[in-house]
Amino acid sequence: MDRTLLKQALIKFLAGIILTGLLVFLPAGSLTYWQGWLLIGILFVPMFIAGIFILVKSPELLRKRLNAKEKEREQKAVVALSGLLFLISFVMAGLNWKFDWWMLPDWAVWTAAAVFILSSCANGNDDVVAIRLDKTEVQLVKGSEQQLTAVTVPASDVTEFEWYSSMPEYVSVSKSGVIKAEKIYYKNDTDTEGSPVSVFCKYQGGAAECKVTVLPLGVERMEIVYVGSSSEALVLNPGEVKEVQAVFYPENADLELENLVWSTTAFEYAVVAQDEKDPSKAKITAVWPGSASIKAEYGKKSALLNLIVRAINATSVTIAGPEQVQMQVGQALQLSASYLPADATVELGWNSLDTTVASVDYETGVVTALAEGVATIKVVAGLVEDTVTVKVSAK
Repeated sequence: MDRTLLKQALIKFLAGIILTGLLVFLPAGSLTYWQGWLLIGILFVPMFIAGIFILVKSPELLRKRLNAKEKEREQKAVVALSGLLFLISFVMAGLNWKFDWWMLPDWAVWTAAAVFILSSCANGNDDVVAIRLDKTEVQLVKGSEQQLTAVTVPASDVTEFEWYSSMPEYVSVSKSGVIKAEKIYYKNDTDTEGSPVSVFCKYQGGAAECKVTVLPLGVERMEIVYVGSSSEALVLNPGEVKEVQAVFYPENADLELENLVWSTTAFEYAVVAQDEKDPSKAKITAVWPGSASIKAEYGKKSALLNLIVRAINATSVTIAGPEQVQMQVGQALQLSASYLPADATVELGWNSLDTTVASVDYETGVVTALAEGVATIKVVAGLVEDTVTVKVSAK
């Protein structure tokens, strides 16, 4: 318990009793004015009980009440006039008893006191001075909901409050106090994390505020899809291009697609290029037969797509020129060959069946005559081959 606050409250409470007593008993000229004691009792006993309750349940509210000062001129005037009327009524009550101007029967005094106390109890809900919420700050993921609970100070049986949001398009609230995060509120262009939205609960003169910050809805999982996609790997021919797209779940997740990164595990088999206009898409170009994985990464989440670039076998290969060529020792000759189909994924390989007579570069097909004789030069394209005869003579 805040002892400083308790001391401040007791000082003001006792000062109020003393001031009221002076205003009542000095004009009456006697402490035997029992109606004055009754007045002090019905004014200050409930005040004392309520003060203790607020001190325990809501010390900040009590501190605010003790230090409350009106700022508006009109309100200051109303408070001053009310205070003056109270002073006059207390003084006139004491003078009335002293000079016996107009005295009510004792039963009427007691009845009036009872009616005053009972009416205060019966209308307890009308004496609500504040509203308290179980939460004053809340963080909600977009699309989620949470129940706010309100109570009155002092406590009452009030269950229906007025709820409203300062910006319902971002945070909505139901009549029963259920708040829902609709979307993130960015107060300006430099606000990257989102700002809170105020939700209010009101009842008569009391009000409470809860600041609600909407958080991004994160990505739970992702996958890579394409037209005609299935559970099998993506199969392409060399040179073929396929557009793929990263799909995120849940579908309403908050995304910053500039943070999406595409890559491939084997550039020799396939390359991937991200779409500049829509970073969620990318184009895969098959380069050479083999297998690779296409990867899409977004933060700590990622998705893989298996890719197979299939081989296209050659059905035939033909060496250009005659079936037999004449060469002299020391001479070089460039051979060339073509295969069908033209898009077959094969590489030509050249070999000499008699390297003492003529040699050939495996990759280029350049034949070098070494000695007199006859040699067969062979070209291989995958599973098919062709030959040419080289006859070497002396210079």
